[in-house]
This record gives sequence, structure tokens and C-alpha cells, in this order.
Amino acid sequence: MRHLGRTLAALLLGALSIFVAGLPASAATTECQQPTPGYAGSGVCAVTVTQAKAACLNNVITLTYAVTTEPDDAATVDLTWVNPAGPTASVTGRPLSGSVAWPSSVPKVAMDIQVAAGGATATVRVDPTAASATCNASGVLNVSDPTSSNRVLSATGAEVLPFAVTGGGLLLVGIALLVVRAARLRAAGEGSEQ
Repeated sequence: MRHLGRTLAALLLGALSIFVAGLPASAATTECQQPTPGYAGSGVCAVTVTQAKAACLNNVITLTYAVTTEPDDAATVDLTWVNPAGPTASVTGRPLSGSVAWPSSVPKVAMDIQVAAGGATATVRVDPTAASATCNASGVLNVSDPTSSNRVLSATGAEVLPFAVTGGGLLLVGIALLVVRAARLRAAGEGSEQ
């Protein structure tokens, strides 16, 4: 009995040590924490969006943005338009400040834009409706009288009629030749049986 108790205790201690070894260590640091004074971890710890607004530049709706990172290691950012009702759009490798055209694949309504640099991400909400009201982004010119018509039907298919009639005639001639040949073969077969 004593042997069984020791075996169970050893199994329990082994299982407990495996469980404890799988837990994260309390002294673990992220890339952005400073484990020792004077040493800074690598990577971007924080992204701050200082400007994000929609504007109409040269008749195109654009996103004008400015971003700062901490530390200042990042040279570029990635912008992602998060469209909950459809596809998202992304542009990568953009400078920390500038303008980019609003993607045509996402609607021009208020939506979240994720700004990512290094491993850090910030989200900002931008509403382009005011900018789209002043932009003629479609580039379509006004038509003076869109309701006028010349009341003439197009002549589509009219030149095909002679070919269709000729083809139908050739088909009938071919069928007639087959019927005549079948009748001759039948007559020849009946004559040889007698």
C-alpha cells in the first residue's frame, strides 16, 4: 500500500511540474519594456495618429494622415480600411505622414482605419462624407438632354437571314437525298429477296 501511495504522489508531482512549466514566467518582458536601465527593446511599442481626415484634393477623396511611433524606429506605416459590410482595403509601406487616395473598393462612409507600424496598431475613425460632397469623384459630365432619342431601331440580325435560309434549304435537300437513298436500298432489298 505504501508503494501505491508513493507512485501516486510521484505521478501527481510530475503532472504538477508539467503544468507549472507551461505557465508564463512572471519575469517575462515584452519587446518594449526595458529589462535593464539604458537598454531599450527593439520594435515599435506605440503608434499615435496625430492627424487623420478626409479631404478633396484634385477632385479625388483622399485620406490625409500623420503618425508618430514610440520609439521612432518605424519609417513606414500600413493603412487598412476596415469595412464591416464588405472587403477591406490596405496600402502598405506609406511614409509616416502624407495623403493617400480613398480606395474605390470601400464605401465613402465613416469607418475605422487601422494604422500599423512594427508590431503596434492604432485605430482611428474617419468620415469622408463632407469631403465627398465637395468632390466630383465620378468625373461624369452632365448631359444636356438625356431623354431625347432618334426612334430608330438598330438593324441587328438582318444580315443573317440569307445565311439561315440557305442553311435550311441545304438541310432539306440533305434529308431528301437520305430518304431517296433509303427508299432505293429498301426497294433493292425487296427485289433481291424474291
